[in-house]
Amino acid sequence: MSRIFGNMRFALVYNDIFDSVTASIQSIVGRLQLITVVVAILCAVIAGMMFLFGSDAMRTAKRWLVGIVIGCVIVFMAVTIGNTLYNTFYDGGF
Repeated sequence: MSRIFGNMRFALVYNDIFDSVTASIQSIVGRLQLITVVVAILCAVIAGMMFLFGSDAMRTAKRWLVGIVIGCVIVFMAVTIGNTLYNTFYDGGF
């Protein structure tokens, strides 16, 4: 009888640990998204100012803007894919 209750206690602790790790990861991801937005805005402002300084700076600014867009797409798509997989497999989607 104690074996059954001992295993149940382990299952409860395991689920609590997994839930807290999941919550921590989601919190970190949310903060990283905020940091991504702030850095993208700052880079876009700098690239916009580079447009004012001639043709060489304008070419560099165009490459920066493409990189900013690609970087934001990668970050936000990774979060979306991660959330979709989490909701599908962990929350019993199948």
